[in-house]
Amino acid sequence: PESWDWTPATSGVFWMEFESYEVDKTYSNFLKGVQALDSSLLWSDIQEDLSNVDLENNHGVQAGTFTWNGQSYRIEGDLDYDWFDVDAADQLNEIIKSNHTGKQLYFAYDNGSGCLIFYRDAQWAKAFTDITGIPLYNNAREMYYGVS
Repeated sequence: PESWDWTPATSGVFWMEFESYEVDKTYSNFLKGVQALDSSLLWSDIQEDLSNVDLENNHGVQAGTFTWNGQSYRIEGDLDYDWFDVDAADQLNEIIKSNHTGKQLYFAYDNGSGCLIFYRDAQWAKAFTDITGIPLYNNAREMYYGVS
């Protein structure tokens, strides 16, 4: 609170608002929030890339970059005022799956302008849905728009 710098909790679930309160940190904050889900997500050098963005005129491609297991990665989305592009979440999920962790991101819509994000295996996701009745999606686009 003293620095007003957002720091994610390590509670096993990340609630994300799709409307960003810090447009210039949209994708780096997303990466930090997901990273806090599990100690195996040892990402370093998380950066926001605004080099292809015109914030004043609201157009361009915004990105987040990071390093994981010695490999550099980039997720990106179209700038739409202060809204997070859910395609970036799916890009990150593909990166995670390609690293063969046995887990992936699962998304649950909050019926508002955000979602819950879990980093778990398929067995856990099925049990969660069976017990709670809340559908989990392994594709953020499908969760948000109803299409994959």
